[in-house]
Amino acid sequence: MTIMMSDLRGFTSLSEERDPEDMVRLLNRYLERMSQVIVEYDGMIDEFIGDAILTVFGAPEEHDDDPLRAVACALNMQNALVELNKELSDEGYPPLEMGIGINTGSVVVGNIASEIRAKYGIVGATVNMASRIESNAVGGEVLIGESTYALIRDSVTVDTPYTVMMRGLKSPLVIYRVTAMGAPYRIELAPQPVVRDGIEIHLPFHCWKMEGKKIVSTSISGETMIIGENLIGASVEPSLEPIDDIKLVFDFCMDAHCFDDIYAKVVAAEEEGGKRVTRLRITSIKQKDRDVLRKWMSDAS
Repeated sequence: MTIMMSDLRGFTSLSEERDPEDMVRLLNRYLERMSQVIVEYDGMIDEFIGDAILTVFGAPEEHDDDPLRAVACALNMQNALVELNKELSDEGYPPLEMGIGINTGSVVVGNIASEIRAKYGIVGATVNMASRIESNAVGGEVLIGESTYALIRDSVTVDTPYTVMMRGLKSPLVIYRVTAMGAPYRIELAPQPVVRDGIEIHLPFHCWKMEGKKIVSTSISGETMIIGENLIGASVEPSLEPIDDIKLVFDFCMDAHCFDDIYAKVVAAEEEGGKRVTRLRITSIKQKDRDVLRKWMSDAS
């Protein structure tokens, strides 16, 4: 079967800033819109896990094109979120970002139960791998594993694959980022909202590597070179590697404003002008901190 895991980025941080009832209404709107797309592609929603959705293609009935429909569904979910964000923006909400991971393989499907509660569920390494793949996605991305890609390679457009070694796995994950697919669905990822160019600003910070919610490294020092709304270019020592998740804390307060923790993912580490530049995609930031970054960019322009 083909397993799809989707999850919002930064929703926990957003929840801390808004009224609980307001957040439930927002979450329900998001889940309703995503569910409509999933049902359209004959996916079976196995479970809502907070703001995550676990979906199965191939149960309870198997189709010949389950992997293809799963990827088509994922692309349309990302496009549907772009449209939903336009509605939410008019109502004063910040944009939602979602990462999606897909994997194909053997699973055990059926009633999983205790004497107190029973549910129709799925278990197996394929499910765990889909979750691992999803954890590497930043907002707006659809990532698929090697087994899924092998089944649909002639129908999809992907970026250059990359590998990532994750704790507990004997071999590295090979991951493909899907940007479009051909017949019969013919879907392209909708353009993401334009992110304004960053500004050159040098700010000291410390960061730590994360695995899940756990810090797994000692403090790493760095300095920003470019800051944008969702991207940071920085000099970091010792260096970070692509796909690393980090928690970042600025070493200063400015104009009586102190930043809270910022969470980010390393998306590239490149040599530029004799310097190694680490590019970070912000995955979670408090709204008040984002507003400060926007003011800096506005003042600089």
